[in-house]
Amino acid sequence: MKKLVSLAMIALLLAVWGCTGYEYKPLPFKSVESYPNRVTVAGAVIAAKAWTDEAEAWQAFGFNIRGAGLTPVQVVVDNKGDQALQVITEQTLLMDDQDNLWNLLPAKAAYDRIEKDVRVERMGGEGGRQAALAGAAGAILGGAFAIITGQNIAEAAGKGAVAGAAIGAVKGGAEGYGDRSSQSQIREDLRNRSIQDKAFKPKDITHGFFFFPGEVKHPTVLRLKLREEQTKQEHLVELRLESPAEKQ
Repeated sequence: MKKLVSLAMIALLLAVWGCTGYEYKPLPFKSVESYPNRVTVAGAVIAAKAWTDEAEAWQAFGFNIRGAGLTPVQVVVDNKGDQALQVITEQTLLMDDQDNLWNLLPAKAAYDRIEKDVRVERMGGEGGRQAALAGAAGAILGGAFAIITGQNIAEAAGKGAVAGAAIGAVKGGAEGYGDRSSQSQIREDLRNRSIQDKAFKPKDITHGFFFFPGEVKHPTVLRLKLREEQTKQEHLVELRLESPAEKQ
């Protein structure tokens, strides 16, 4: 009977550990003055940080955004001037350590990459949770059946757990794959975090992210082109980003 209880407990623990999926995580931002790469243009102080370290980005966003195929670049703007500044997105580029220039990732492509990655995680997580619960039930039922029939309790419980886990994994994986609420939440959170279509209003502090392709492994410079809303005058801003070696 002790072995039976142990099997059930293990299965229930796996149920807790296996339950993963997308979950919004608030992310603070630092004052623009704390960034060594800050520049001032048209009265606005602008700074940026590239989230290239996978573990750091995972902790910040609550899921593996780098593994999903995105390179997030955080931008903070303290516009102390009198004009709103608009980002010219087609001229917002990220340079890597090979002097390659990369355009912003289109919103749909970013959505699709994250949605696909989180959906796979949910299949594994939800499937694991369902498998563990079904495995626990199978172990208990198998053990109870053994008591009645006089079979070896541990052997029968093990067979019940395997059968229950197999059924639970298929059922849980299918449910995780079709979870529309998770997909909708991904799109909404990504849209809220994006700074791509936001104007930097006068006397406001604006912060958010540009999302570039994950193929940019080592970004070195963020190149922003800004346009004053009233005068239409354009400004080119280049922000040097820290390399992994400089962070150490």
